[in-house]
Amino acid sequence: MNIKVLAVLLVVGVVSLSADSTNFSEKKALILEHLDKKISIMNNFRDCVKNASDRQGVKSCRADYKSAIQELKKEKANLKSK
Repeated sequence: MNIKVLAVLLVVGVVSLSADSTNFSEKKALILEHLDKKISIMNNFRDCVKNASDRQGVKSCRADYKSAIQELKKEKANLKSK
């Protein structure tokens, strides 16, 4: 599942790249930065779930994951609007 999400993000990012070579490297760097952040969030979520001792712990992990993903989406939207 996680690999599918990353693959979709990568494809969307690559498709949105323009032919202009100066913008290419900037957009490529932004895509890679976004992917690194998303991977980090997912790794933190996985570690949290591994360490959870009960259902409430997993729910807490999921809530933290969802809020981190929402922040990442807001950050990405702000970059697109610039």
